[in-house]
Amino acid sequence: MQTLLPALYDALLAGIHDANTSHSHPSAAYSVFFKDAINAPFVSNLLRDVALGTAKWAPSPQSNGSPTFICPGPGQLVLDDEDGTRKDAYQICRDSDPPIAGTYVFPSSWIMLCPTFFQQPMFPANSTSCPSISRVRNRFARKKEDLDHAGSSMVQNQMWILFHELVHYYLFAQPDYEFLNPEVYGINGAWRLNPADSIRNSDNFVSYAATVNAKCTKWPDYAHENERELLEDDSVPDLAENQTASDADEGSVIRANAIVHVDREGSVNFRKRV
Repeated sequence: MQTLLPALYDALLAGIHDANTSHSHPSAAYSVFFKDAINAPFVSNLLRDVALGTAKWAPSPQSNGSPTFICPGPGQLVLDDEDGTRKDAYQICRDSDPPIAGTYVFPSSWIMLCPTFFQQPMFPANSTSCPSISRVRNRFARKKEDLDHAGSSMVQNQMWILFHELVHYYLFAQPDYEFLNPEVYGINGAWRLNPADSIRNSDNFVSYAATVNAKCTKWPDYAHENERELLEDDSVPDLAENQTASDADEGSVIRANAIVHVDREGSVNFRKRV
């Protein structure tokens, strides 16, 4: 964390500046992932809160209210599932298919990091590697280095996984926040969301901050998004510049995520989503 958090702070500075200016002059990146300039102050403030580690929850014996990272080992933390069964937190990390890297514990300041988190690279292999664009389908296209979905090589690392869970912490701290269910994953899912849902979805913030930090310059045509919606056919691979059909096949990885809930009496409740 002594290396990750300062690096994340530096990576978010460009996004904070971009969101600040997007209130009056929306950038291309902002227009793709958040669309409505009226939400720019909210986006900027959330990014700033993450960068500064602003406390949003009441202090407790385990935390001062700022985001607190926990890495439970076998038998160290027991959670209550919705059906009333007790589950070991470490086993929850291991039993998920594929194993989850981390999850936010709601409502609290805890972010639980699983063993899979520490198996990920700490940072992107190439911090300036931007997603390709499929002009025919008007979406981001998967590149050879993307093991999962388009753009995954840029965000499947400890720094951006940590940011994803930190966004959950700050979203759930909003007084009137309504959880987006199901949560939308991936850069293409993020850019297709409407303005109201985009600011409720963690991967929109991840995709926005990561592409702005990488100084990406190619984007789907957000001005004519609806005109190309009928071209969305997931049976046809994306073709970006200099790609063959075999290069562009979407991966077959199915990602699982989890949210852990703490009820008012303080017991912990685990809920899993796919």
